[in-house]
Amino acid sequence: MSVPVVVLVGRDDGRRNSRPFGRVALGGMAAGRSHSSRRPTRVRRRYHLRTPAYVYMLVTVLIAVGAFNSQNNLLFWAFGFALATLVVSGVLSGTMLMGLEVERRALGDARAGHTLVLSYTVRNRNSVVPAFAMRIEEIEPARVWWRRPAQAASPWTEHCDRPRVFVAHVGPREAVSARVPVLARRRGLVRFEGVRVISSFPFGLIRKTMEFPLPEEVVVTPRRAEPPARARDRLGRAGDAAIASRRQGPGDEFFALREYVEGDSPRAIAWRASARRMETVASGTGLLVRQNASPAPARLWVVLRLNPESAGAEDNERAISLATGLVEDAAEQGLSIGLAAPRAGVLLRPLTGQAAVLACARELGMLHLPALRASADDGRFPAAAAAPGALVVVVHAGAVDRTFGPGAGGPLHISSEEAGSEVGTAAGGGSA
Repeated sequence: MSVPVVVLVGRDDGRRNSRPFGRVALGGMAAGRSHSSRRPTRVRRRYHLRTPAYVYMLVTVLIAVGAFNSQNNLLFWAFGFALATLVVSGVLSGTMLMGLEVERRALGDARAGHTLVLSYTVRNRNSVVPAFAMRIEEIEPARVWWRRPAQAASPWTEHCDRPRVFVAHVGPREAVSARVPVLARRRGLVRFEGVRVISSFPFGLIRKTMEFPLPEEVVVTPRRAEPPARARDRLGRAGDAAIASRRQGPGDEFFALREYVEGDSPRAIAWRASARRMETVASGTGLLVRQNASPAPARLWVVLRLNPESAGAEDNERAISLATGLVEDAAEQGLSIGLAAPRAGVLLRPLTGQAAVLACARELGMLHLPALRASADDGRFPAAAAAPGALVVVVHAGAVDRTFGPGAGGPLHISSEEAGSEVGTAAGGGSA
């Protein structure tokens, strides 16, 4: 369970020439998706009387009865003070919350089992009245009061702990940012609906709330499972190999011939091809220069063979975690990595480096297991992964089916049961 944490990032005095506040650059696992929250169009304000308020009002009534019966000036003073305190508790804090605006941003994606950092920015548009003692929390999906379109994402309650943060003070025309880390328990596409601001200032008698519709989606990427030793050895050998690309560069493989240009090195001249050309060309030097192809990293295709049956949910999660480990290890070896999951309709063309890790992690995190296709045609091996010259690793959810894959080349088959450490127990059924 997360502990309320407040970190003061900065303040904004509301002047026209001031820079936008709270613009924090996305880092970590963020890629390909904006997490900015738009200004809400509707806000709901509510007052809640708590048990101390009922007790306080009962005591106030007793004081009033005693004052009118005894005509004691001291009791009249006490009754007036008690009544004024009740009015101030409702009016002052209500006015304090009237000019508030809230924004929420997720500072990048998170990995299951690690922390997801949310940033909340509270702006006070009031020119005179400050805001005090506010607690900010996410609205539960069951308590959403505005109309929502159908979403494929899962509610945040299934993936992470409740985000809570306390903001002590926001001055007039100022803005305060607070960050809170929450534990991401399981992978998936997570949807946050809105933010609730709660304050019982100044006396704790009346609880005031404001609810802001702030829809936002965040990807919780899968946990990493260590690949088996034989898979790491195969990746290491593939990382030492290189193939010729379709671009000219400082490699050893032949790319093309071109006309000689003054200044070219004599070593680059293709003498035999130039001699054959001189026999047919009447004018000109006829010299041709050899161009080499730049080396390209070896290609790796990670193919997920998932089980569409509900009984295979745990094997599917372990296979997804194993695929995550394979992608990260392959990126360290400098391979070009492609990802395919036929039953989920996922086909990610080969990428290299950190871009491949980010793209594959997001695709694996957003896999929606209940929507897997069960037909035989949808479960066929992808043709793109069957291209010659690529290393293919097939990760099976459950038992290995060696008939799955191209006949030539022989892909490396790995079962989800071979997944190593750090799969964890919070993977769940992958409903997102």
